[in-house]
Amino acid sequence: VSAMHAERFLHRDLKPGNIVMDGEVPRIADFGTVRRMPPGQEIAPTSKHSKHSVTYRPPEAFGGTYTRLGDVYQVGIVAYQLLGGWLPMDGTEHFTKADHADHSRLTDYVDRDLHIDRVIERLATTGRLLRWATLPPWATPAVRVLKRMTAVDPTARYQSISDAAAALSRARAAVADWERTADGYRLQKSTRVVELRRTAADAYDVFVDAGAGPRCRRASCGRRLKDLVAEFS
Repeated sequence: VSAMHAERFLHRDLKPGNIVMDGEVPRIADFGTVRRMPPGQEIAPTSKHSKHSVTYRPPEAFGGTYTRLGDVYQVGIVAYQLLGGWLPMDGTEHFTKADHADHSRLTDYVDRDLHIDRVIERLATTGRLLRWATLPPWATPAVRVLKRMTAVDPTARYQSISDAAAALSRARAAVADWERTADGYRLQKSTRVVELRRTAADAYDVFVDAGAGPRCRRASCGRRLKDLVAEFS
């Protein structure tokens, strides 16, 4: 993204579906929405009805404005998802009861699609699209960075993708690499493996393997995931 911006190109549709893996290296794909900023201008020609994905559309783009900060916003959403944040692609999952009632009265497929787009626009432009509470507790060190990248006001975001990348790199050092397992979560540390095994809705038992097989830590059993992550990360 930084290389594109250096050449005055904006991607405008950065999302997981447009990132492909070349071995273990992620590559940006799908350049159908790319625009080049004219010399002396920081805004790319666009339309509020542009074809880039509505779920990832920056708030200002609903009004027809797109700059480098729109790409910063989209990278922030991708990072939010990579860390486990909730963002369903079925737009109806964002509905309130009132939205469902309004949607059910529509019979035309086009009208129904436009209604979903309007709901997404309302959430994006009021800063309510992303559900920060759905991020797992080990992602906490990155939340401040992600919130700034996805701020509704473009001037409140990092002012370049390079600044955002640097902030994410700093946050990454504080994010423990927990792995999801069949019954909980696992963290490989230098001298031991910590497993959190779910026993109830938000209660976990702790097993620690320091080389002699996993042993249950009775003193830490039946506790909340958030508390255990903070203790064992």
